[in-house]
Amino acid sequence: MFTFNEHEENGKKLQQIYDYVLELSIRTANKYGLNDVVTKKANDAYKAISGLKSALDDKVCSEHPNKPDHEVINVYYRNGKNKDAA
Repeated sequence: MFTFNEHEENGKKLQQIYDYVLELSIRTANKYGLNDVVTKKANDAYKAISGLKSALDDKVCSEHPNKPDHEVINVYYRNGKNKDAA
């Protein structure tokens, strides 16, 4: 089980990765087209990271039920950002 602080650190790093892979997915689509293997792999990575964020969000909520909702909700989804899990 991650401590709450570990979840917060994971959330910050994962958000950076998520943002970069989303940008990369868009850039590869623009350069290579939607059907190119590179674009498909970038989209797969984006979806996988989205799924990981969702799973970790479930964990932080269940592992730290005594934390205020506004703190727990913002660990993996800053201000509700990117709540679009695959």
